[in-house]
Amino acid sequence: MEEAKQLVEERVHVDQNKKSEILEKVLPLLVFLYDNFRTFYPHLRHYYDEAVNFYYTVFVKYHCNFLFRICVGLFMVFYGGKFSLLVSAFEAFRITCYASIKFSVRELYNQAVLAYSALKKDKIDPDPDAPITENIYAFYFDFLLIVKAVDPEHLHHGFSGISKGFFSIILTIQSELAQAIYQGAAFGDTLEAKFNMYLVPFTKRYVSEEYHKYIPLIFHAISKSIGVYIGYIIQKWMHLLHICTKGADVVFHGIIDFLHTNGHITDETTERANQLVGGAVLILSIIGIYKQFVYGSSVPVILSLLLLPIYVLELILAFFVFL
Repeated sequence: MEEAKQLVEERVHVDQNKKSEILEKVLPLLVFLYDNFRTFYPHLRHYYDEAVNFYYTVFVKYHCNFLFRICVGLFMVFYGGKFSLLVSAFEAFRITCYASIKFSVRELYNQAVLAYSALKKDKIDPDPDAPITENIYAFYFDFLLIVKAVDPEHLHHGFSGISKGFFSIILTIQSELAQAIYQGAAFGDTLEAKFNMYLVPFTKRYVSEEYHKYIPLIFHAISKSIGVYIGYIIQKWMHLLHICTKGADVVFHGIIDFLHTNGHITDETTERANQLVGGAVLILSIIGIYKQFVYGSSVPVILSLLLLPIYVLELILAFFVFL
């Protein structure tokens, strides 16, 4: 009995030593991340407040939001095919989960404000010259302040709302691609039936019996590949048509709203213009489709450098969609 007790005590002592070693290795990283968060959060908050102030003092005051809408619409008309996944994600976000994600982001922002207020009031600054083990208590005290300040229910609702919204967007895009593949596969079945009716008997004249058994399998793979490819191309161009039409609609309604807000046209003229804008939308969308069909959706080099973050978002979205 005494030997067993001694073995247990030795094992507990060894486990505690291992935990201490792990803590010694991990703690510098945790302190580094925490210190950077505490350092950069005031700057992020400052830039956020400046951005909000700029929005209300410039965009709203001079109605630049309408000009921004016009520029985005023109970009969609002439280059929207380059960012088709991003446009699909924005449409899915606007239709399915805008309200829930907005509420979740506000929840997380409020909790971050509470945590920062608690740290600003009672935080203990670690001594940079002291050993890392002596700063454990300061780090642990600040961690306890954050834990006391925030509400775990609000954190759970915030993160779960954002994750549900994100995956609902991904599933919406995947369902569109799956529909295109399904329709292409159905066309491939029809094509395979034609191959089996005409080409398989024809190949018997030139292929021996022992090798002819592979011909139906080859035609099956070819017909499915052709069908899926055609379905994908049709879905891509239908989506491009939607992007160009949506962009043209945004352009002309942005122009009408800008003129009406600045008092250049009356309410009666605005209503009349909204009724007649369909023809202009059709003409501009046809021009955009022709441009992207003939010359492609490639963005000029200078503009592509400015749009590098959007390229990164498109790649991240493609990774999750085709994962």
